[in-house]
Amino acid sequence: MSEQEDLKQHEATTRRLDEMRERGQTLRSKDLSSGMLLAVAIIILLFMSEIIKAQFQSNFVLAFTSIPKVISDPDQLSSVLESLILSNFFMLLPMMFLLMCVVFGSVFVLGGWNFSLKSLSFKWENINPITNLSNIFSTRMLVDVSKSSIKFLVIVGFFYYFVADNSKDILSLSYLSLPSALSATYYLIQKFILVLFIGILIIVALDAFYSFITYQSRTRMTTQELKDEQKDTEGNVDVKRKLKSLQYALLKQKIPQMVPQATVVITNPTHYAVALRYKEGVDKAPKVIAKGRGAIAQHIRMLAITNGIPIYEEPPLARAIYHTTKLGKDVNPALYLAIAIVLSYIQQLRRYQHGKGPLPTKAVLDIPAPFQFKD
Repeated sequence: MSEQEDLKQHEATTRRLDEMRERGQTLRSKDLSSGMLLAVAIIILLFMSEIIKAQFQSNFVLAFTSIPKVISDPDQLSSVLESLILSNFFMLLPMMFLLMCVVFGSVFVLGGWNFSLKSLSFKWENINPITNLSNIFSTRMLVDVSKSSIKFLVIVGFFYYFVADNSKDILSLSYLSLPSALSATYYLIQKFILVLFIGILIIVALDAFYSFITYQSRTRMTTQELKDEQKDTEGNVDVKRKLKSLQYALLKQKIPQMVPQATVVITNPTHYAVALRYKEGVDKAPKVIAKGRGAIAQHIRMLAITNGIPIYEEPPLARAIYHTTKLGKDVNPALYLAIAIVLSYIQQLRRYQHGKGPLPTKAVLDIPAPFQFKD
C-alpha cells in the first residue's frame, strides 16, 4: 500500500460519492446478483418441485399417448407440440417473472440503481496492451484469482459433504426398482439443491462483505483532498478568514454608535448579546439595533457597561431574539410579552435607584417552544 493510501483516513464526502457515481463507480458485488438469482431459482424449484414433477409426468403421458394419433395423422403433431409448449410456458411464467424481478431488484441491495454515460465513454487505457499487461499481474487480479479459488473450494467442499453424507443412499439406487430409484433420486436432488443453496449464500455474503470493505477503502479521502474540495465548494479558507475579519471590523465600527441608543441589552450572559431599543411614540415595537455572539457579544456588553445601558441576563430570550430577528428589524410578536416584562423590570429598577420604589424581582419568562434554542 502506498503512502498516499495510508493517509486516506477520512470518510468520503457527499460530493465525492456523487462524482464517483457519475463515473459509474458505485458499490457493487459481482456475485450478489448472480447469487441472488441462483438462490431464488433454487427456492422456486424447491417449492414448485411437486408441480414440476406432475407437469413432467403429464408431458410424458401426453407425448406417448399421442404417438398412435401422430402416426395415423401427421398433422396432429403440431397440435400436440403446441399443447406441450403452452402448458410448460404457463407453468414457468411465474418463475420467469420472479427471476426478472430479482435481476432488476438485486442492484438496489448494494449501491442502488445508477446509469452513467461517462462509464461508456472511450478510454485508451482500456485497450492499451501495456496497461492491461500490468493489470494482469496486479494485486487486484491476484485478489480476484484468490476469490475464485475460495468459491471453487466452497462448492467442492459442500459437494464432498453431500456425497459423503449420502453415499449409502446413492449406492443403494442400483438395487432399487425403477419407480423407487426415480423417487429416491428425486429426493436426493432436492437435498443436494438445498446444500448448494447454503453454499451459495456463504459465497454471496463473503463477496458482499469484501466489496463493501473495498469500496469504503477506495472512497476514503486524504486530508489534502478534503482541503481541495473545501476550496472548490466554499472558497479559499484564507480568503474567507480575511473577509470575516473585515466584516467583524465593520460591525465593530457600527456597534459603538448603536449600543448607546439601546434601552436594554439582553445577554446569555457572554455567548449572546442583543441590544434593543424601544421609545414610546417613536418605535412601533422593540427593535434590534445590535446583536452578536462570542467576541462581538462581549464587545456589546462592554459598551453597554461603559454607556450605562441596563444589562438583563436571560439566556433563553437572548437566544430567541438573536436567532429570529434580523439586525434593524422589530422583534417577533411572539416575544412581545417577555420583552415587555423585561422593560417593566428596567423601569422599576430605575425607580428603585432613584429612591422612588422598591427593589424589583425578576420574573420567570415564558418563551414559546418554537423560539427556544440551545447554545
